[in-house]
Amino acid sequence: MRTTFLFIFFSMILFTSCKKQGEISPDIKTDSFHADSILKKYLISQEQHAEANPVGGPGGASGFMSYFLYDNTGRVIRRTGGVISGFTASYYTPLIYDTLVYAGSNTVTLSTGVIPNPDFTLLYPHIRVISFTGGLVTKKITYYYDGNYGNDTIYYYYDGAKKLEHTEQFNHNYSQINQYAYNSSGNLTKITGSYTYRRTNYLTSTTEEFFSGYDNTANPLKGPVLWEDLLYRSLSSNNFNTYEYIEKDAAGIEDWHEYIHIPLGYDINGHVNFAK
Repeated sequence: MRTTFLFIFFSMILFTSCKKQGEISPDIKTDSFHADSILKKYLISQEQHAEANPVGGPGGASGFMSYFLYDNTGRVIRRTGGVISGFTASYYTPLIYDTLVYAGSNTVTLSTGVIPNPDFTLLYPHIRVISFTGGLVTKKITYYYDGNYGNDTIYYYYDGAKKLEHTEQFNHNYSQINQYAYNSSGNLTKITGSYTYRRTNYLTSTTEEFFSGYDNTANPLKGPVLWEDLLYRSLSSNNFNTYEYIEKDAAGIEDWHEYIHIPLGYDINGHVNFAK
């Protein structure tokens, strides 16, 4: 959802959980996701609908990477580097990190931190609480600390094959409804969205997002929605290299169009490698 918050917040999600320390909950299963590192070019900003611009920290390949740490059961426990959102733009920075706190059998809390650096300051930290049902993410609530904005909540709905079918997102002023479509190979092909101003129930815009150029290799990022900047890559069986975004105003006039081609990297065995 596009936002105009007067602070910088993070557009990423981490989640996994356990019943108690040392025991993985059957309701939360995230060990299908596995990546040691992911280059910035594969992260799609949901503010700009394109690759996010870098800010803070070193440049070069190592400075534009997100890194992931796992426990001995294969669960993600920390991520360093990712996309942040503020005003009408998004940025990538290696100076942020996420940690997880497990609570009960179907809830996990994400906390965000900043690696000290004079060139980058997080104005308002926040936390996210993720709820699971039957191994699927069903709700995400974001709590903002500055006190000026209400909570941002996303509800996730699935079809009989456990594919994400639609999402409903609400904050203090706006609501967003997205519908997800797939091809016969189980790959995401299109997202159709609508934005409504909640106080007057006025439809402000509609959107279409297209995904194409899929390869034939398995997707190592497929699984529960771990982070918003990796949402699109987590939904398909294979890996896309082309993304297109079209937005129209309430009168049906196109006012935003993005098109990006993202060459995929592969290892010597022909498997996709998101670190290349």
